[in-house]
This record gives sequence, C-alpha cells and structure tokens, in this order.
Amino acid sequence: MKYYKLLTFTLLFCLSACGGEKKDTDATQDSVETVLPDDTICELAEARILRAQPEGGWWTLKDPAIPEAAEVLYTERGNSYFYPGFDPYAQKDIGLVYHYRNGACIARDTMNMRIWPLPYVEAGDSLKMCLNNPPVTLVGRD
Repeated sequence: MKYYKLLTFTLLFCLSACGGEKKDTDATQDSVETVLPDDTICELAEARILRAQPEGGWWTLKDPAIPEAAEVLYTERGNSYFYPGFDPYAQKDIGLVYHYRNGACIARDTMNMRIWPLPYVEAGDSLKMCLNNPPVTLVGRD
C-alpha cells in the first residue's frame, strides 16, 4: 500500500458576505493507492473471500449486468465473497472493483478474476463383473 499526498491547498474565505475579515486555512488531502493482482479460480469452486488493502472498502462487479450478479458477488458477516457459479464448461474473465473511501475521496482499483472451466470427462461404459473375475482395465476419455 502506498500513500501519496495529492495536494495541499489554501482556502481563502470571507466572513459576513465578504464584508468581514479574511481567514486562511490550510487543508491537506491524502489518497490511498491499492494494488490488486489478478487471480484465478475454477468454475463452481467454493466461494472465495475477497481481500484488499487497506481494509474497510467495498467490492463491486465491473460489469453489473452479469447474470445472477447478486450470487456471484455477495457480502456475508462483513466479508465479501466471489462465487464462480457460471456455465461449468466456459472460461470467463470477471472484473472486480475495490473501492476505498478516504475522507471525501474514493480510490478504486480493478482486478481480473479468470474462471477456468471444469474439464469434460467421460468414465466410459458401465461394466459388470463378478467377485472372482480378473482385474479389468478402466478406460476414460477427456
């Protein structure tokens, strides 16, 4: 996490409709830079807790029009979770945005979550055998 002093400025304002005395006030505004690495997850995997620094921000989807968005990104007991419940055989990239408020400013950073599809496998034909039969070689396909 890096902190940058964005700007220092002097406010000049007048009292009683600019007929009164002038007063100078110095104010400083700092910003927080968040750096989020991209990540990967398998389709239909367990929901993953999303974490970013500094803590205390909130997550949104970069594209809120994603089908079933409320199930993909949700908050429970103060933690934000990402659940990759899409088509099990399609690869996807989902943009996630972390927002952090610092006074009146909001810093944002985006990460990409690559969702790997499940492999398609076929175990082969069903077989029957008796207890005393010799071992059978099982052949599957992917």
